[in-house]
Amino acid sequence: MGKNKIVLVESDEEFSCAAEVSLRKLNFDCTVFADGEDAADILAKGPSYDLALINISALGADGFELMGRMDQHGIPVICLIDQEDGDSEIEALNAGAEDCLMKPIDNQRLIARAEKVLKRSGKLNRIVCGEDIILDLNNRIVSVKGVPNSLTSLEFGLLSVLIRNKNQTLSHDEIFHEVWGADCCGSSENIHVYIYRLRKILGDRDLIKTVAGYGYRWEGK
Repeated sequence: MGKNKIVLVESDEEFSCAAEVSLRKLNFDCTVFADGEDAADILAKGPSYDLALINISALGADGFELMGRMDQHGIPVICLIDQEDGDSEIEALNAGAEDCLMKPIDNQRLIARAEKVLKRSGKLNRIVCGEDIILDLNNRIVSVKGVPNSLTSLEFGLLSVLIRNKNQTLSHDEIFHEVWGADCCGSSENIHVYIYRLRKILGDRDLIKTVAGYGYRWEGK
């Protein structure tokens, strides 16, 4: 599965270990550096990252220099800021940071902000739909409890439309327009066949709700 690559530059070992574990559990590829010099050296050799998390409070001027290098490579940056260094937030945003997070940071908030920045920058290539369902947008694969399942183009289109509009009921016409195309005509039975397949792939859990006579709604996380 194609994973988003995140680089974390953080001298606080306890925080970086916890963050790395949480990111990897949600299928991110995470590389951790304790200082900016090592991160800059690796960056110069060509590895491409989708997002950088940088503690500028720990790095000082080197942190802002590293942000500049990330920008040159088109890598969006979220700055992590120690509580006693609150004034750095404005400086970081003015220097081009996509977002700033004040420590202490719980991992759920960190991941939510990371996904938001990745989505905004057009680099998010997977959607987490709960603790054990991950949709790979690049390879048309949905992983359920760690088991990858390849999807046909229509299965993928239908599942991604439902997930992107979670908790919203989509009519049969809206689904046809989004998945099959504006010029395609069909019956609700066509959609039902693919909904049945997706439910089987997802383990027959009650994630896709049927709204009788109207359409369907995703009620997963």
